[in-house]
Amino acid sequence: MTPISQAQLQDPSKASSIVESIFEKGYQLIKESRNWTLKYTNDNILTRYIKLPKDSHKYYQRCSLHKDVTYDQLRELLFVNHTMNQPKYTNLLEEAVFLSKLTAESEIYWLGFQTPILSYSREFIQLIATRETGRRFMVVSQPVDYPNMKPRKGYVRGKYQSWESVEELEDGTVEWICISQGSGGGYVPGFIADYYVGRDLHQNVLGVLKTIQQDNIKEK
Repeated sequence: MTPISQAQLQDPSKASSIVESIFEKGYQLIKESRNWTLKYTNDNILTRYIKLPKDSHKYYQRCSLHKDVTYDQLRELLFVNHTMNQPKYTNLLEEAVFLSKLTAESEIYWLGFQTPILSYSREFIQLIATRETGRRFMVVSQPVDYPNMKPRKGYVRGKYQSWESVEELEDGTVEWICISQGSGGGYVPGFIADYYVGRDLHQNVLGVLKTIQQDNIKEK
């Protein structure tokens, strides 16, 4: 994946166009991902994958259906103040730092992750955008190239892209899908990075459900 350049985002019209294209890609990937190869099943959480010829890393899709949590509860944690809520439920995410506002739907953040099995922690500079249409919302994340912002001491800069979609279906069941592709940077081989992404992707669902229960996030 190629990070978005900081220069492109400084032009408001280009920034809006980039954000729109990211959402459109997300809608298409979510549609296509229903036919990807099944890799893992963890209770009601399915993980699928695809390896495209032009990409060095696999795309993973995580999909689950929920009656144990409502659309509004997920919206409160995943859509409202999305990035600043992430450390509550994302394993190893230490800190999220706001860097700048781009459009009405998008902002740029620095994210720092602990990586106990590696010598350096990982940091990511990401464009985060959110959009809600009816009873469906999507959160997208794309890497941004910040050439004048050097990695923090003790960190290696990685990059990832993701699309997270939550939709309330006709019977009240909530469908939650996340598509992710990432590289931790440094000298970690691609197949190892892919293995950990695919293996652990279901953990975010468990973390979110636990946080909703602990924080007593109520249905509106």
